[in-house]
Amino acid sequence: MEQASGENADAGAALLERLLGSPRMPSLPAVAAEVLDLVEEEEVDLARVAETITKDPALATRVLRTVNSSFYGQAYAVGTVNHALVVLGLRAVKTLTLGFSLVGVFNEGSQSSEAFDVPGYWRRSLLSAVAAKQLAEAARLESTEECFLGGLLRDVGVLCLQQSLGAEYEEVLAEGAPPAGPWGEPLARAEAGALGADHATLAADLCKRWRLPVLLTALIRHHHRPQEAPEDHRLACACVHAGGLASSVFMAADAEGTDGDATAAGTALARFREAVDGLADQAGFPMDAEAIIDGVHNRTAEMRRLFDLPATEAIDGADLLRRARAAQEAVALASARQADLLERESQQLREDAEVDALTGLPNRRRFDRELAGYCSHSDGSFALVMLDIDHFKSVNDTHGHDAGDAILSAVASITEAAVASEPASEGGPIVCRLGGEEFALLVPGVDLLAAARLADRVRRAVEAAVTPLPAGGDLGVTLSAGVCAGRSGAMPRELYKLADRALYAAKDGGRNTIRAFREAA
Repeated sequence: MEQASGENADAGAALLERLLGSPRMPSLPAVAAEVLDLVEEEEVDLARVAETITKDPALATRVLRTVNSSFYGQAYAVGTVNHALVVLGLRAVKTLTLGFSLVGVFNEGSQSSEAFDVPGYWRRSLLSAVAAKQLAEAARLESTEECFLGGLLRDVGVLCLQQSLGAEYEEVLAEGAPPAGPWGEPLARAEAGALGADHATLAADLCKRWRLPVLLTALIRHHHRPQEAPEDHRLACACVHAGGLASSVFMAADAEGTDGDATAAGTALARFREAVDGLADQAGFPMDAEAIIDGVHNRTAEMRRLFDLPATEAIDGADLLRRARAAQEAVALASARQADLLERESQQLREDAEVDALTGLPNRRRFDRELAGYCSHSDGSFALVMLDIDHFKSVNDTHGHDAGDAILSAVASITEAAVASEPASEGGPIVCRLGGEEFALLVPGVDLLAAARLADRVRRAVEAAVTPLPAGGDLGVTLSAGVCAGRSGAMPRELYKLADRALYAAKDGGRNTIRAFREAA
């Protein structure tokens, strides 16, 4: 496995060098590169950022046109890049600058062929970008602008390969995807087999070479398989992935009446709805898939003009939804097997919503439900234990997020093993990951002293363990714990407060220790 992985990496690096050596492969615009350098400085000078963007009058004009468009809905006109930085913030203006610069260089000189439809490519990309931004807004992410740019550039590797390799790559395209996409898993497999790397990996490696933001690189690398993204980027990657599914609803409707399948839009809408349901569970906020589809049309048309991309005939969002619903009903009536499959997939999404993707433990949602049940119906005593890895931020800062994920997984496994010897009671003990570096135990049938002993068993097991790190070497960590006991009639919120106070007392007491509070009524 390691040898195969190394061979794939070598093949991907060789392919990247080949593309970079092509005279048709663009380079990162100087203004974009300079802006990236400026925003990485410890104290960002907004005046210098504005001055740099203004060096390119066409770029500055596009940024201001976009800031003043209905896409951002400003109540008053923004007249300078300096003002835009104040109103929208550095993050949004930086992302717009990157977007205009990168779309400009990638679109310049691009040509359609039988195997690749350039206007269709940009239409799908814009639809994906607008939908990804709306989904990120619904998920209340801070990275809405990055999700827009990630949706816009998610398949830029396809464009790079088509423009640089020409007929050689078009043979791969013909095998793996229609001319206007989607460029999904079948194409990725065909690319890996023929070229040694797929378009998502290639584009992400190009982003790294150009020192583009880490989040943008992750969005491009993982847009097909967001579940494989680092945990702190996973939800944003899922938004970009779902944005691609939204674009398929529009593109399938575009194809109807030509050589398209009349049921394709309905199938695409069903897949998008499922993805949105999963996103809503993952984010913890309600989302309306059809409202997002309905809002994509007008915003996409405006962004196409702002980015000066090829015009294509667009279907009204409300009309598209009516047609997609009708097609979906036809699919349901025609195929009971397909309907059963969709139901099983939906059920799996609901089940997955209560499992932490990194550790496989129950998540906060599941734990809250179990704790509420004990508080309402327990006939005996039970205890709540909160566990927190000491100095975890320094693990991520020093060793990287991959190392942090390895530590979290290891602590989860150690904790499960440590509580496995606890006498089994109905429904417990339950180990969960609350979020970040915080875990919790729900232990039925024990008093405060027994729960504190169990917590200390976990603490000692974690202290004694050493975890191998992905980049080599190993690392040990400690944890602190807060314990409280409860009984039927206790309020979950009050138990959390008591356990949290105990945990903070353990932290204040020097960490790598246990503190407990008496039973809550």
